[in-house]
Amino acid sequence: MADLTPSQELEALVETCIRFIAEPVATAPMGSAWQREHDAARMTAGGGGRARADIIDQLISEAQALLVHACALGQGVADTIEVAERRSRYNQVAATTLVRGQLETAALVSWLLEKDIGTFERTRRWLVWQFDDLASARRAVRLFADGADPKQLLRAREQLQDREDRLTDRATKAAFRTRPSDSVTNQRAAILAPNGKGLGMETLTALVDGLIGESGIYSVLSNSAHGSRWGLLEGLQVLPDEPKNGMPYVKVSPSGIEPEFAINAVVRSIVGPTYLLNDWCGSTGAKDQRARAVAHAADQCRKSRGRIRVPENIGR
Repeated sequence: MADLTPSQELEALVETCIRFIAEPVATAPMGSAWQREHDAARMTAGGGGRARADIIDQLISEAQALLVHACALGQGVADTIEVAERRSRYNQVAATTLVRGQLETAALVSWLLEKDIGTFERTRRWLVWQFDDLASARRAVRLFADGADPKQLLRAREQLQDREDRLTDRATKAAFRTRPSDSVTNQRAAILAPNGKGLGMETLTALVDGLIGESGIYSVLSNSAHGSRWGLLEGLQVLPDEPKNGMPYVKVSPSGIEPEFAINAVVRSIVGPTYLLNDWCGSTGAKDQRARAVAHAADQCRKSRGRIRVPENIGR
């Protein structure tokens, strides 16, 4: 890979991860974290074990889908780097927005597949995520209700209610308390904490900071992507201090992040969750060989960062 450009090395890493992530896994391999949690869930005292085991099994395919989506965003970053290599025109705004979305998706996967959190916490997180997504879908329907075809609107609402009913039934079987949605008070359907309050998702800021082990990066990316005055006009000058957790500080311009940071963010946001998935599914046989291929591709990609050169102020 010595003759490849940084964009080609990044693309190679993304493709390697996709091949690894997309490998179908039908059942929990013996000795894997998945198999251990599945069995632990089935033996849950007080009921709900079978339903929790089913949730843990479903989580694998959903994590795979989320990670493939994160890889697609990584391919978009590779495209912006490739254009910079050929034409010396680096689109900082596009790269920043792509990296931001990728970090969000990868952080969600890392949160769902975090090591050693136990069956109760993992199924609780899955349910919180599902109820939060249901609320988002309902918001979308409300936003487009005006002028919508009455029959289509009714059908959409019925489908969402059916989804809530199935999700509530699943949560109840898994021994979680729930509350229903209420269109009059705008109450969201949710699972309940011991104090009776509805549980919501972690903030994206907390999830992304947890993924990269550094606070503040997500806020910088969001300011630029959201069009705030600070993000667009003032920018942020960050000194190249000692790297932390493999994520070096780099200058953030008024219009986004520089290519070195973009590549490093893609490497970390794809490789970390991919390793979590590998640990979850078991590190044996072909799966372990593919994990080594991911590690090799990531190492090559990291070495490429210093070879990117684009004119200053390009893309602003």
